[in-house]
Amino acid sequence: MNKIEQNQTILTESGLTPLQEQAATLLASGKNISEVAEELSLNRGTIYQWQQKIAFKCYFNLQRKE
Repeated sequence: MNKIEQNQTILTESGLTPLQEQAATLLASGKNISEVAEELSLNRGTIYQWQQKIAFKCYFNLQRKE
């Protein structure tokens, strides 16, 4: 995915990208940041940044309750 495609990523109802939702779901299932980063081919720092977003925190908490 190039930079233009990244900037045009469509958000879901949660206000997150599908990749952010997937990361939150994996974290909520008990995987650690390193495992999630490797599985999704992301930098760990990216996930740390996402964790600061309110929408990410809310989605993560909803996933933990399910």
